[in-house]
Amino acid sequence: MYARPLAPEFDSGKPYDPFKLDILQLGKSFSDIKSTISSIDEVVEAMTCTDSEIRLCANEALEKLQNVINSIAPRTLLVEPVPIR
Repeated sequence: MYARPLAPEFDSGKPYDPFKLDILQLGKSFSDIKSTISSIDEVVEAMTCTDSEIRLCANEALEKLQNVINSIAPRTLLVEPVPIR
């Protein structure tokens, strides 16, 4: 059976913000995809912070990802074609 590890919030026994838990899970899903853009990796790392008090909320994560994406010149994302033989 597959299951993600439990979030640190569950171990505390205290009330927690379920939306920040969603960001943790989304960040863990994003971290399964390897990025070549370090600033995206930094946002994903902030999304998966084990301390829920400083973990990004949904609006913060969205804003940071939009800023990263908007700062990248589309031309820099182009990849040379690989010849097929």
